[in-house]
Amino acid sequence: MSAILSSTTGPQVPLTSPVHLLLADEDPAGGPHSTLFRRSQGPRAELYRLRPGVYTPRKEWESLPNAKRHLVRILANAHAPRGRRTGVLARESAAVVLGIPMIGPLPNRLQFVLPGGRHGDNTPLAHVSTAPEDTPIVVAHGLPVTNPAQTAVDLMRHRSFQSGLVTLDHVLRERLATPEELLDIVETQPRRQGNSRARLCLKHGDARSESVGESLSRAVVIEQHLPIPDLQVSYYDRDGRFVARVDFAWPELRRVGEFDGAGKYRREVSGVASERALLDERQRENRIEVVTGLKVIRWTWDDLMRPERFLRILANGGIVPLR
Repeated sequence: MSAILSSTTGPQVPLTSPVHLLLADEDPAGGPHSTLFRRSQGPRAELYRLRPGVYTPRKEWESLPNAKRHLVRILANAHAPRGRRTGVLARESAAVVLGIPMIGPLPNRLQFVLPGGRHGDNTPLAHVSTAPEDTPIVVAHGLPVTNPAQTAVDLMRHRSFQSGLVTLDHVLRERLATPEELLDIVETQPRRQGNSRARLCLKHGDARSESVGESLSRAVVIEQHLPIPDLQVSYYDRDGRFVARVDFAWPELRRVGEFDGAGKYRREVSGVASERALLDERQRENRIEVVTGLKVIRWTWDDLMRPERFLRILANGGIVPLR
């Protein structure tokens, strides 16, 4: 059976490069960039070579974060001659195209699979793996990629548990795949490296998680053997009036948790609107605590990026390891 090729749902617009892509074959001798192309080697060159014949201004390239650099490499590869294209984008490269989030650095090389291929290959620009001939493939933004379910399983297998849970929650929330579809991929290849990590992710995946920060928070809680919270819980007063819906709830501990993904932004932006937002948050927390008797624990991206500080915030709020 050949690979399954289909189109993703919704309108398909080409991906846009965050930097200028300059093509040598579109700038003949004497063109505006021809001199730069001839001087494109070495650390002091004004252009950075992405692949043969495709360049970008070095200053623009050096200003990009790692994730954006990976996207630029994907777009540069799309300009390779048809006979020299490598295969189907997979793993991190497929996730970038599909908009699937990950945690941690991305590989410098593009990731490809060759469905039905006999052997993979590695070059300075690409890592190519073999894959079953019936590997499901979709076309996203005009590029062939492994479908969301296969991409998610590959990421859960090969990246950290934290990254895998972030990926899985997103895929479930956006209904890109069902838990049954994902488990079926794992079970049909029982000896694949990383399957145990994928199964652990599938055990804890939850479509109710509403953001990368919430998923990452839960991953840390699970890794540290802390009590696992319920998600997106609503509370009402004695008259049945809605009080609040919280990100995390530990009802047995009389605690609720709130991940404030915009906290850093609000601290950096001065003015009345920022102060008002902070006051509103404090009043909301007070109402939750007064009406429900629950203690509110709050953390931000800054806290989450410093695990010791995040765990200390939870411990101070009474969330401590089960063992």
